[in-house]
Amino acid sequence: RLFSVDLLGFDQWRTLYLFEFGLSLICFAFIALVRLPPSVREKAFEWLDVPTVILFTLFIGLISATLSQGRFEWWTDSRWIGWALAASIPLFGAVFLLEYHRANPMIDMRWL
Repeated sequence: RLFSVDLLGFDQWRTLYLFEFGLSLICFAFIALVRLPPSVREKAFEWLDVPTVILFTLFIGLISATLSQGRFEWWTDSRWIGWALAASIPLFGAVFLLEYHRANPMIDMRWL
């Protein structure tokens, strides 16, 4: 064990939280000390990123809702689960088509 039971029992969990806080302060100090070299900055976002983000957010939301609620409401008892899953497939297809044919894609679909 990293912390003894007596140490945790003496001051409840406060000792552990103070230790974690101290570690985070040390990490923050080291990050602040290290300076990154100057780099070239260029415009990263394009106007076509907006529909991609909207479609991808809808896709992830529908997939997450389907996978998280499907086992509770059961897959075949709730009709909305099937509709959400069916709607997520064309959303991913639209994101794929938008990103695949771009010069500077936000999500590089050629890696998939």
